[in-house]
Amino acid sequence: MANLVFDDSYSENDYIRTIQTDFTRRAPAYNLGISGEQHRGFLNTLLAKYPPRYPLLDIACGTALLGQLLGRHGDGVTGLDLTEAMLQHARNALPKGTFVQGRAENLPFPDASFQSVYVCSAIVYFTDVDAVLREAYRVLENGAFFAYQAVSLDSYVAGVELQNALIHVFGQQRARQLFELPHGITNDTEANRKLMQRAGFDNIRAEMEVTHEKIDVQRLETMWDNMVGNNALLGRVRALSSDELQRLRIRWVQGLEDRRDVEGFVPDKIESWYVCGWKPAK
Repeated sequence: MANLVFDDSYSENDYIRTIQTDFTRRAPAYNLGISGEQHRGFLNTLLAKYPPRYPLLDIACGTALLGQLLGRHGDGVTGLDLTEAMLQHARNALPKGTFVQGRAENLPFPDASFQSVYVCSAIVYFTDVDAVLREAYRVLENGAFFAYQAVSLDSYVAGVELQNALIHVFGQQRARQLFELPHGITNDTEANRKLMQRAGFDNIRAEMEVTHEKIDVQRLETMWDNMVGNNALLGRVRALSSDELQRLRIRWVQGLEDRRDVEGFVPDKIESWYVCGWKPAK
């Protein structure tokens, strides 16, 4: 899907509040555990492929892990995030950095302010992805670049099976209203190129790296709680009745169980896109 869709039952303001609530709760341990390790890996690969130029902007910067990986104290690093609790951690980590609360769809920075702009793992949360890229283009100097990391529709078996479970329990139409895998806009080379071209970027590179993992089925209950309880994209799913959630969970577990290999693990994969485009020099 290109953009999130809202209605009277779940408005854009509801969604923004859900994001802020979720990430406020997650902020203290955001860089820890499997999630932190994975995010660190995405960032390291993104920076290795497209080394930074300063000053740089990190959109949806979270706890400023990107700046920390650069080994800087914040000189030349600006971060923007929707959630103040995440920004508090960022300011502590990079005291010389500049960290601003705001929306990626309407960046609070002047034209031609940065030499590089990054987004890692956050495109799926934006309400209007095209608007974010247009804003990234606007705040870049001529001849500067924008780079992002995003995953494909086949990534994260837990999300794929949630979509399948929703369709099985509620039917195609209602399932799409409740949740739709948000990676379609960056799902293949052409989709990534078109997204960048619409914003005005050229000299576009889109590369994929694939990692494979195995999920211990004993983690299923924890996975369900983390997925439904800590993901703002599932706001409508959380609002289901306890009976509906139980039916959905049973079907979700069955879908994952059906994928178990001979060793009892559920194979998983992450197809991660690393995309870069340049604002033409004039």
